[in-house]
Amino acid sequence: MANQEHLDILRQGCQVWNAWRKQFPEVHPDLREADLHEANLANIDLSDADLYFANFNNANLQDALFLRAQLPGMTGIQACFVRANLHAANLDGVEFVGADLSEAILSEASLQEATLERALLRKADLRGAILPVAGLEGADLSSADLRGADLSGALMEGVILQDALLIGVNLTMALLRGVDLRGLNLRGAHFVGTYLREANLQKANLQEANFNRNHPRWTEGGGEPGPTELDGADLRGADLRGADLRGADWHGADLRGADLRGADLDDVDLSRALLDGAIFS
Repeated sequence: MANQEHLDILRQGCQVWNAWRKQFPEVHPDLREADLHEANLANIDLSDADLYFANFNNANLQDALFLRAQLPGMTGIQACFVRANLHAANLDGVEFVGADLSEAILSEASLQEATLERALLRKADLRGAILPVAGLEGADLSSADLRGADLSGALMEGVILQDALLIGVNLTMALLRGVDLRGLNLRGAHFVGTYLREANLQKANLQEANFNRNHPRWTEGGGEPGPTELDGADLRGADLRGADLRGADWHGADLRGADLRGADLDDVDLSRALLDGAIFS
């Protein structure tokens, strides 16, 4: 339960709270399980606070500070976190369905098994964020910075990634069925076991990407993978050993120096593909 003294100070408003934080910077606020739904907490400083299972549903937390805060199990359904700073915060298991995290700073934050369905993460900073098995179905990550983020096992059907930065992102075992990745820079990304049925990777930059299939891959009722469009993709030097690429369209793709040993290339269209230095056996 929350520390009643801390809760009473918070309820006096953000100005009083922030002044108290400056006066006693050594105090780590204890707001566990606090019910703050629909509260107006814009610009609040909750850095280093203990917010386990707190309720922030529909709250206004615009420009709030959550640096290194502990928020596992917190609910923030349809809450406003626009420009909030959650750098290195622990957000494991949070429920942010429909929340607005546009331009929020989530770099190096832990969001394992977080629920972010239909959340707005436009221009959010997620560099180095940890999101294994996160639910991101229908989330808007337009122009978000996901460089080096761990999205292994994430559920990402319907996600919007227009103009997102994805260099070195880990998408191992992630579910990206039908996701539009056209023209994105996925250099050095990890796609081991990633489910990309009907995904569109036309003109994507996949240099040095790893599709090595030495791990279990997504299946759907034991069915065969559907076509993946890789028309005109840049795959120079990519590691595609043992990858399942059946039915892929690589018309005009740049595969110079790519390693395709053991890859399943049944029904792959390599017409006009650039294959200088590619390794097939």
